[in-house]
Amino acid sequence: QDPLTRALVWGSLWDSVRDGELPARTYINLVLDAITHETSSMTRMSMLARMRTCVLIYVTEGMRAQTHDDVAAKLVALAMGADPGSDQQLQYFLAFAGLACNPTQWEFVEEVLNGVFEVPGLVVDTDVRWQLLTDLVAAGRRGETEIGAELARDDTLSGLENAEGARAAIPTFEAKKRAWDRGVLDETVTNATQRNILASFMKVKDPVLLREFAVEYFAQIEKTWTTRTNEMAKNIVQMMYPLRSVNDPEIDVLAMTDAWLDELGSRLPALRRLVLACREEVICARMAQKADATV
Repeated sequence: QDPLTRALVWGSLWDSVRDGELPARTYINLVLDAITHETSSMTRMSMLARMRTCVLIYVTEGMRAQTHDDVAAKLVALAMGADPGSDQQLQYFLAFAGLACNPTQWEFVEEVLNGVFEVPGLVVDTDVRWQLLTDLVAAGRRGETEIGAELARDDTLSGLENAEGARAAIPTFEAKKRAWDRGVLDETVTNATQRNILASFMKVKDPVLLREFAVEYFAQIEKTWTTRTNEMAKNIVQMMYPLRSVNDPEIDVLAMTDAWLDELGSRLPALRRLVLACREEVICARMAQKADATV
């Protein structure tokens, strides 16, 4: 009954997934079975974020697409069944929108965004509108025209920052290159704008779109570390690490990381620690996929 005890149990389960002891799909089922009983908003948010990682990275390749579709469907069902106007409802719906992966699911997000369909109690305020729009942009369902229209509705500094993030989600190489240049190379952007760009850059349905930027990452991060502010440099190193490319058969992120670490040597120990932590995520992904393949 104690929220802290539940949080500790969920943390232990997550460690088991990352250690390759608990299959990712088993963890997903545990989350979906238990999340409606969770009273802590922070714990619930953590559960949903970790389940997203399982869906996108940890589930074995042969079951990833089906699991993705199933989880999105269950999330929207949870949103529709939650108490109207509750934190749970909003968290479930935003998690669903971020994982929507087929035309029917995308159309539903569009209907909610456009006010065609009203989820009882769900407040689609300015922040939620930007989140839904960015998810639809990442899916290729919306683009620059809709981003411009939304910015006209929200002509504020926050609106400008959100628009930058939405543009970074456009699923074309050209858009990703612009986002890379803006978020990684442009020293004039604010911290908030940079975070929006970097977060949306990784919102892709097909990780192949990020393939070339894995090479760019290792070519740029040492210079970035020595020329940008500490916060911005850390954002780039951590948020742009090519973890989404871990399942790309054409590149080996672990080998690329190890080669870069060998070349770096003992220089810049703080940067080395951050990249080693990112490297650990690749190891966890490989162990998790191996365990999930046994289900």
